[in-house]
Amino acid sequence: MPTFGIDVATSQQGLDFARACAEGAQFAIVKAGGFNTGDLYSAPFYHAQIDRAIAAGMARGHYWLIGGGLSPEAQADWFVDHLYRFDAARDVLALDNERLDGNGTFWKDAEVARFLRRVQFRTGIAWARLWKYAGAADTRTFAPWSESEALGVRNWWAAYGDRPTGHTPDHTPDLRGSISEAHVHQFSSRVQVAGFALDGNYSAHDLAELFGGAASAAGSATASAAPAAPAAATGIPRTGTEEDGVPGVNYWKRYQVIASRNGYTGKIDGDPGVNSHRGFARFLNSLDFPGYAKTNADIDGKPGSVFYTRLQLLAQKNGYTGRIDGDPGVNTYKGVAHYLNTAI
Repeated sequence: MPTFGIDVATSQQGLDFARACAEGAQFAIVKAGGFNTGDLYSAPFYHAQIDRAIAAGMARGHYWLIGGGLSPEAQADWFVDHLYRFDAARDVLALDNERLDGNGTFWKDAEVARFLRRVQFRTGIAWARLWKYAGAADTRTFAPWSESEALGVRNWWAAYGDRPTGHTPDHTPDLRGSISEAHVHQFSSRVQVAGFALDGNYSAHDLAELFGGAASAAGSATASAAPAAPAAATGIPRTGTEEDGVPGVNYWKRYQVIASRNGYTGKIDGDPGVNSHRGFARFLNSLDFPGYAKTNADIDGKPGSVFYTRLQLLAQKNGYTGRIDGDPGVNTYKGVAHYLNTAI
């Protein structure tokens, strides 16, 4: 049975997901964030939209919009680190590969494959619940996509209008050999759902096929050879700092894992030095805290009041309710430890 779904972002902040579901939307792919503006960011209504999709009982996904100036792996790490209420057994993760908002970047096959491999490595998600989105013209122009197709991911194809069959909407894509199949077709940006003009998406696959997670035959050999979980962190126990607010070895090891995703290349030994702090400072500086200065510890590796202010802002997003004064105490570290225990 064919499936209809929507994808949403900031301009649909007020969407009633329960109404959308009642009007026939079976899934929602929600914008988690991106790099298309030149700065890494989480979409401002991402959490609320995911909450409402879950409450409505909709199948759901999270998508990332690319930008230039940072590697596919670094963007994948930022995406994964900021996922909200992600269920690796049910949700879809999608890469939005398009030029948008002044961003002129478009990734070719190798870069797309690098991003997808990193996301799968970090999350353990089934390959078939990784989707790669691109417009029809770019997909055909920059073919072949053999490396990313071999992973067994889904192709999310954007093409509007009534070509080539004359039907409106037309779900018979003119692939020209560029990809094996358009698993999901974004056929319009103006479908009326719950009082909004939305991106409409059609699939000949039923909902269980799209969100069930079974790997396709094309990707089964590759998927079986890939790690099922983020191996860099599997040997690190959760940190008890979340309960006692006292950083210990496991806290610092997890801290170093975050640092390693931001340029740190040393040991994960629970004994942080200037290079660990540099990497973690780069992570803190990548977070969107309007009105707050960025720390110079990304250069000198010496945490100071600005570093600790940003650390408290991270803690605030993870349960800390105290002052933002650059003077961390046990409650700050409890909040940061909650982040470290959930992000790794």
